[in-house]
Amino acid sequence: IKTLRVTQSQQTHCDVMQTIGTSEETVAFTDVLVNGMLFLHNLDVTNYVEIGTTTTDYPIKLKAGEFAFIRLNTGKTLYAKANTAAIVLRAVQYPN
Repeated sequence: IKTLRVTQSQQTHCDVMQTIGTSEETVAFTDVLVNGMLFLHNLDVTNYVEIGTTTTDYPIKLKAGEFAFIRLNTGKTLYAKANTAAIVLRAVQYPN
């Protein structure tokens, strides 16, 4: 078992549960001024979701139930699009 340590510039985080449809959507964050570590979890039991930082380009794919930790560069916007039906995406963002 590994321990994950993240240095934060703010003592806060943003935890959102957002329904993502089959059209591209921006994942909305509040309260975090500088992007940092990001935990993404596809809560759907059937459909996958595609995620990226450039509109129409989704290099990240989370199948049903999958999750990922990534570092989001400052100034980047996160876009997501579900496969065949809307899914719920949990996104927890920690400041840099």
